Amino acid sequence: MIKHLTKLLFLMAALSISTCTTASGPLFMQEPILLDADPNLYLYRPSSELMRYAKWEFAIDKDIVVNLSNGTYVKVPIKPGKHEILAAGYANVDQPPLIIQFEATKGKNNYIKYEMKTKHGVLMGLLDRPKFNNLFSEVAESQALVDLKEARLTTLPQRKYEIGYRADDLNQDFVKDFKRNSNYFYKFEPQYSVDYMVSIVRMNVFSLPTTENLGQILLSFGLIGKEKFFDCNVFYSKLSAEEKKLVDSKRENHPFICRNPAFTSGSALDSFAQVLSVQINDYRTADAHWAWFSATGDTEPLKRLIDNYLYNSKACINCIEWSYPSNARQNEDVENYLLKYMADKSDLEKQKLTKLLPK
Repeated sequence: MIKHLTKLLFLMAALSISTCTTASGPLFMQEPILLDADPNLYLYRPSSELMRYAKWEFAIDKDIVVNLSNGTYVKVPIKPGKHEILAAGYANVDQPPLIIQFEATKGKNNYIKYEMKTKHGVLMGLLDRPKFNNLFSEVAESQALVDLKEARLTTLPQRKYEIGYRADDLNQDFVKDFKRNSNYFYKFEPQYSVDYMVSIVRMNVFSLPTTENLGQILLSFGLIGKEKFFDCNVFYSKLSAEEKKLVDSKRENHPFICRNPAFTSGSALDSFAQVLSVQINDYRTADAHWAWFSATGDTEPLKRLIDNYLYNSKACINCIEWSYPSNARQNEDVENYLLKYMADKSDLEKQKLTKLLPK
């Protein structure tokens, strides 16, 4: 049950793409609380070098979804009583979801810290693929105020059903499959193309800077070859006026079946040339290649990721070392392609490529 919940709540995290975020909100400011007032939850992630460019996602009481990038916090009003926070970020892909339970009382704020460490306690990044030891801890206010001194406020909390995932008007067989495996569009039956794209739009993929490219690539590449299954009138009829406006604005520079049903994968590649560069030197380019693969199942993006890992001295090695094994754990096609790729490589290259196999 928890596994399915986390896959639905954290679609982008499940794609295992390292997402770069910059803490740009206002600095933390202590706010006094009255003795008879309802409490607030301060959930925070201290600044560290380990996975500094990754965003972690949390569900508070299985209802409120919040995101924390490096050195950020979020303030959430809560009621007195028992509460639960579930973390489902990248470091927990192979572990049971990390959960902390706490009890809130009137007139007292609660401070929960989420830390990331390696098994050796050295915050050194991912070059040697260390094992993660992620920790929740309930922190006394005096210590939390010290920790939060340089923290910045992250995006406001969003309730999961207000994010836009409205499923009542969708095919219920599709909804069940989407909850189990939302990561790879190419594996879905083509008759579900409309429902899938509606779900992507409703989950705010297009409106978030960190997932905007993902949504655009899915909506372009994912529908190539599915023209007879995608009814544009039905697609638009299921969107709100705001969602329609958002989709149209994002289609101005990229091909879309409802504007040009005859576009090709080549023209789509051309339109995304900036983020689908052959040279994968940053996290955005790595993200875009995983979106391309998710949309089509085409092995070219996998080949590019591996080629860059072996032969590009400027490649984003951390991005590839993290994202490739994570996707391979979830999708056997990713692992099988790597094994096939390795078959005719030198012993030295094979040894290096073993870091991309799922552990």
